[in-house]
Amino acid sequence: MKKVAHKAIGLLYFFMVLVFFGCGGDGSSTGLIPTGDEFADAVVTTWLGVDYSFVVAGNRPDGFTDTDSDGEVDTDDAVNFIQTFRDLGYNIPATTVQGLYENHYTASGYDYPENDSLPETAFSFTKDNSVSQADLQATDWSGLSVGDLIFIDFDQDSAWDYAAVYLGAHGAFTHAVITASDLHDEVVILDLDDPASIIRLDISIGFSDVRTPDYDNIADY
Repeated sequence: MKKVAHKAIGLLYFFMVLVFFGCGGDGSSTGLIPTGDEFADAVVTTWLGVDYSFVVAGNRPDGFTDTDSDGEVDTDDAVNFIQTFRDLGYNIPATTVQGLYENHYTASGYDYPENDSLPETAFSFTKDNSVSQADLQATDWSGLSVGDLIFIDFDQDSAWDYAAVYLGAHGAFTHAVITASDLHDEVVILDLDDPASIIRLDISIGFSDVRTPDYDNIADY
C-alpha cells in the first residue's frame, strides 16, 4: 500500500515538473521555444491599430524613435518584433529593421544604423528563408509560414524600410500581413492579394526578401 502511494506521489511530481517546464515555466506562454502562430497572434493583439505617431517629441521610452523625421516619436516594425517577444518572456536586445535582417544590434537600440557610430554586436534575430523576391513579385505566397517577416526596400536605397509579419488567413483575407505603416499612420493589417495594397505596390517597385524569426536562438537568449 505504501509503495503504491509513493509511486502515485512520484508520478504526480513528474507531471507537475513536466507542466511547469514544458508549458511556460520560462515565462513564455507556450513553452521554451515560441512558435510562428504565437508570435503573429501576439503582434496583432498588442499592436493592431496603434497610432504610428503617438508620443510627444523628446519623450522616448524604450522601443520608440522618430523613424520618419517628422518630429514625433513613432512605433516601427523592429519595435513590434522586439517588444512582442519581450512580452512573451524573451528579453532579447533592441535593434532596427536593418538589424532584424542583418542580425546585429547596438547599444543605441532603435536608432537607425546610419546615425549610429557604435560597434555592432551580433545576435540572431532571424534566419534565411527560401521565399525569394521573384516569388513575392509573382504573388506566390505558398512558401510563407505564419510569423515570417517580409522585408521591403521600396525606394531601392539598400536599406530596409519596414518588415511586415505574415499572418496567413486572417479575417476576410487569405494572405494577410501586419505592419507599422507610415502611409496609414498606424499599425494595420494588409491584404497581400489586393493589387492596390501598399505592400503589393512596394513589392512590385522595390526590393523585398523574407526571413524567419530565429525562434531557437530567441528562446536560448
